Amino acid sequence: MALAAPALATRPDVRKADFDLEKLIAKAQLLAYESAEHYQLWRNGAVDSPNTLQALEPRLQGLTQIEHKIAILSQVSAWKKWSRLQKQEVKLLVEDVKSPTGLRRTLTELQQRWRGSVQMQQSLLEGRRVQLPLLIGSGGTSEQRAFYQWKASLLDVLQAELLLCQELALALEVGRAAPELEEKALALFGRIRLIRPPQICQAAHQCYEQRFTALKRLSESAQSMTDPDMLSNLKYAEGEYRRLTLSCEQASLAAQARVLGQSNC
Repeated sequence: MALAAPALATRPDVRKADFDLEKLIAKAQLLAYESAEHYQLWRNGAVDSPNTLQALEPRLQGLTQIEHKIAILSQVSAWKKWSRLQKQEVKLLVEDVKSPTGLRRTLTELQQRWRGSVQMQQSLLEGRRVQLPLLIGSGGTSEQRAFYQWKASLLDVLQAELLLCQELALALEVGRAAPELEEKALALFGRIRLIRPPQICQAAHQCYEQRFTALKRLSESAQSMTDPDMLSNLKYAEGEYRRLTLSCEQASLAAQARVLGQSNC
């Protein structure tokens, strides 16, 4: 995929410009995560449609604003695509809540949308592949360079994680048992453990280790499609994995704020 040259390269302080962009990305991820949580409560019948829409619509507005800001801050096409897809995902949730009960999406359609969210994360990863070499070569302190090198060292493992999630989503869609996925998740955990983060990234790296442990548990759910407890186990493991994925992004942003002497609020 051809990506436009990053506009951040023309900024007088590429590290500060990147940090501003990462703050927007983290905010968008939080809004999307919260939206999914509210939506799931609605699907479970715990909250009615009016209250659910009251929670979802402001978050959709926030994602629309972030999409516009990212378009201004960066010309990296993958990031623009990512922010657009984040907004569209929550827009789908809003439309679902507004639809008559008979038109609500089936479990299979929701699983397909999860695969779509994996593709969305692929765009985020592509954007960082474009930007990180620029940041590593931008000078700065040794601590700052170590931070960006640590983020770059994660990219190949995160790419493999996305491929595994695609396999898992497909297995769930077709109802096929896939016991081999647990072994793949365990191998990814081993790869994360081999990375030696700088001291300032220790807490963030521990989040990644927890995330890949959760991915292993999620992959265990694909071992048997006939287990009556599989669906409840899957829902719990998937929720834990999504929460830890968000935690990784927030912990990484906090480390970035410290090395740059910025506030991540």
